[in-house]
Amino acid sequence: MTAFEPPSNPANSHLTPPGRPRMELEEANLRTHYSPGSLTMAAISSYYTLARAAEILDEDEEWLHELSIDMFAEDGCVTIHGIGEESITAFSDFGIDNLRETIL
Repeated sequence: MTAFEPPSNPANSHLTPPGRPRMELEEANLRTHYSPGSLTMAAISSYYTLARAAEILDEDEEWLHELSIDMFAEDGCVTIHGIGEESITAFSDFGIDNLRETIL
């Protein structure tokens, strides 16, 4: 067994094509999904509603909504769609920081 090869499991034998060792597949996956020098970032795990952002920043919710119209996901602002036409604007921590900088 190599560092990349999990313990043999007959139930998973269909995952390795005949004539192609598992090690080769694992190395190919590593080359495909990892690039030396690339930046890996953690996924954003929480967002704040527009109402909560207004509370945090002690600002008017309608005014923050106007500011958010020009913000995009890379600015920390997303739109969450609900049932029908319902949607809300939400901000990541980075989005709250961007709003704070815009206000100042």
